[in-house]
Amino acid sequence: MQRRLLALTLIVLFAGTISAAKDEDPYLWLEEIEGEKALAWAKERSDATVAEFEAVPRFAELHEQLLKIYTSRDRIPGPGIRGAWVYNYWQDKDHVRGIWRRTFLDEYVKESPAWEIVLDLDALADAEGENWVWKGSSCLAPEYRHCMVTLSRGGTDASVRREFDTVAKNFVDGGFFVPESKARVSWKDENTLWVGTDFGEGTLTKSGYPRFSKEWKRGTPLDSATTVYEGSVDDVSVSTFSMHTPEGRYDLVNKTPEFFRGTTFLRLGGRLVKIDVPEDASLQGVFKE
Repeated sequence: MQRRLLALTLIVLFAGTISAAKDEDPYLWLEEIEGEKALAWAKERSDATVAEFEAVPRFAELHEQLLKIYTSRDRIPGPGIRGAWVYNYWQDKDHVRGIWRRTFLDEYVKESPAWEIVLDLDALADAEGENWVWKGSSCLAPEYRHCMVTLSRGGTDASVRREFDTVAKNFVDGGFFVPESKARVSWKDENTLWVGTDFGEGTLTKSGYPRFSKEWKRGTPLDSATTVYEGSVDDVSVSTFSMHTPEGRYDLVNKTPEFFRGTTFLRLGGRLVKIDVPEDASLQGVFKE
């Protein structure tokens, strides 16, 4: 009897092993984004695609035309109005990585505006020996002096965020700094950031974005930031941000269960009040009644 039970147990275990082997995803190695095998696979596909494109008779002609369009000095510089300044990020053949620049509105409308360079990314990359790619900036209203500049190594989703002073036109020594990650960072006030980043095991969603949103005070370690909202590992991400108006500041929490769909809450004291708008709506501002 014992032998029969032992044989039956072994059969069940063997069958379970075979089933698990069949159910195992043979492409899990593709999830290792920086894995050697995954990178080699991506390069192989990329090389094959490029070769197919280049084989098209008009490829060289179209490539040259598009390059001229994207680097033309005649294209309209996209404006970002911050206080009295009009900011623009610009790339051309002389500024491959780009320059962050600004001018005044009355100058911007001229045919050839006089621009003031705030940050030269080509010079920064050379000085720091980094392959920096510009990913934008977030500045504190209404002065727009304090900014968090987002820089990516080679254009990856994970980026470094560094505090920048637009008056001194340099990075702030000892200022706010968020290490490379798929972070969510926004200003609350001059000495406080809302931040979501990789705080360690269990703090990211399955998508690799922040699961926790925290309040971080200037002059304190990042890991001492206090939690204001905790999402689910199944969410895409969560974040907190502030909207600054002449009437005051509105602190909001956003929970994104999937891309292009989310829920926004207004922070009132210790409470979160849901803003009753469609989940696919994008909150753009707060208006006085």
